[in-house]
Amino acid sequence: MVNVSSNPGRARARHRVVLVWLVACLLLLAGCLEGGLVELGGPLEISLEVTESERLLGAEHEFRLQARGRQLLGVILEYGDGRVDSIQTFGAQTITHGDTHTYEAPGSYAVRARAEEAGGAVVQDSVLVTVIEP
Repeated sequence: MVNVSSNPGRARARHRVVLVWLVACLLLLAGCLEGGLVELGGPLEISLEVTESERLLGAEHEFRLQARGRQLLGVILEYGDGRVDSIQTFGAQTITHGDTHTYEAPGSYAVRARAEEAGGAVVQDSVLVTVIEP
């Protein structure tokens, strides 16, 4: 170990490091107390879109969903005819997903997308698609 008193330059450098560390800790603490912590991500949101809401039987419907949050656990996409897709997000803050689906019977189908965050919050969006006979 170096005797600090015999090396004044090293002592000043060590004091500066301690001072900088102390100031950084105080600023961080002040930010926490004032609620000023910067949160990553954003509020939980989801958007589901379909390129054409009315298609002929046998034609593909194209879907696009976007979700945003602080720590997404996953997204569920229900096509309204019994098919369900689960999209793993692994804690991501944003996800964009495109998919196609072909319906086997004419009718109207409510397609739902649901996103869940680690904190338990859930949001959903839906679109209505219609399948008509040729």
